[in-house]
This record gives sequence, structure tokens and C-alpha cells, in this order.
Amino acid sequence: MKLTNKFIIIVPVFNAKDLIEEALMSIMSQNFDDLGVIIRDDMSTDGTDDIIRNLLSIKGDNVKTKFNNKDVLFIRNDSKLYPVGNTYDSVINYVSNNESIIGVVDGDDKLSTSNAVKIMYD
Repeated sequence: MKLTNKFIIIVPVFNAKDLIEEALMSIMSQNFDDLGVIIRDDMSTDGTDDIIRNLLSIKGDNVKTKFNNKDVLFIRNDSKLYPVGNTYDSVINYVSNNESIIGVVDGDDKLSTSNAVKIMYD
């Protein structure tokens, strides 16, 4: 279960149920053809994981799917890794393209425009 996309956004998230849908939709609406997304739920206790599963129409904790033509991995941790640990572990274990550009968007942040990834990539 690895991504090979040119641009991959890692979303480390913990207890962001009020903001996670807006954050993910800002990523999923990007106008970039080869975008992958790794969502790492760091053992949220407020139902953030349920919101993510409902949005992506998935069941389970370690799932690869497509959403808005984007490759998406959802991983719910069994132990706390914290933001930097989630980012590092995601790159090491879930990205197989050594030339991928990696971006990080926290679960309570969002991209300001649907061209943000394209601008960064160019």
C-alpha cells in the first residue's frame, strides 16, 4: 500500500472533527492530475476518524482508495506518533516514488486555492 504520485500531501490529524472535512476538501479539489494524499489519524478521540471514513466512503483503518480522482491512503495509528512522526513514517513506509514532492497540511488547515499544488509544483 504505497503511493507513487508526483505530489503527495500528508495530513497528520488529531482531534480535528470540526475542521477535517474542510481541510480534506481543499486538498481533494486541487487541479493537479498526479496528486496523492496520505491521511494519518493519530488516535483521535473525538470522532475525527469517523468523519474521514464517511467522507471517503470507506470502512476500516488502513485503506487505499480513490476520491475525486486522487489516490488516498487512510491510516489510523495504533500508537501516538505526533505530527512529525506521522510525516516521517508516511514518507518512509507509504511513498515509493523517490522523486515525489511531499507537502504537509495539518488536519485543521486548508489550501487557499484549488491551484495551490500546481503553483507549488511549477
